[in-house]
Amino acid sequence: GARAWATALGWVPPMPGGLAWMGKWIPSSLLGLFRGGNKKIILNIMDCRRWSFWKPPHPRRTYRRFAQKPVPQDVVEDMVEALRLSSCGANRQAVKLVVVQSPEMVKKVHPLVKWAAYLPPEQGAPKADEQPVMYLAVVQDSSIPGDLNTDTGIALANITLAAWAKGVGSCIMGAINKPALSELLGIAAPDKLAFMVALGCPTHAARVVPMTEETGIKYYLDENGDYCVPKRSVEELARSV
Repeated sequence: GARAWATALGWVPPMPGGLAWMGKWIPSSLLGLFRGGNKKIILNIMDCRRWSFWKPPHPRRTYRRFAQKPVPQDVVEDMVEALRLSSCGANRQAVKLVVVQSPEMVKKVHPLVKWAAYLPPEQGAPKADEQPVMYLAVVQDSSIPGDLNTDTGIALANITLAAWAKGVGSCIMGAINKPALSELLGIAAPDKLAFMVALGCPTHAARVVPMTEETGIKYYLDENGDYCVPKRSVEELARSV
């Protein structure tokens, strides 16, 4: 049964509502998968290299300086899958990706995007050894009717959360040279470039701070060069009725 397989796999003793395993919480709803005694299924599901565990979205911030090492291929696959499975109006599935991974193409994209509008270039733009190591071009198929902007927003959230679940930071970029990027990446009608997403392992921190009259909405750098992002209070943004 489930208990025997859990013991064999090194799980700690069960707690109400699920089990803790390797520091991860597995809800009881998943334990039914184990009752058939299929070891292949069990090991496939519980292989940590293939199983993505949800992280709360609040730690995910925008990052603009990156380590110069490739984004692992499993993260790329997770982001594509996150797009594929994103909710969208009437199941239209009109949002697509162009994955820019080769160093040559990544380098060509660098001058076609703009960074951190609230900061002077010497602070907001990454230096040569801080540039993103890959980009995603987020594309809308304009031949499909509907509210593509809403679908794109949902897809962007899913994609960047999938990356951050494995420690890859991102920056969603709308200040981009769309004509030049479309030509470079071979994006042609009816497809339309909407956003670029810069990606890599961040080399700086980013934290939320309370928004005040003094801060306003503009993010800024602290004495360590880390990003401070003012956010409104919960009370300002939500109410119950």
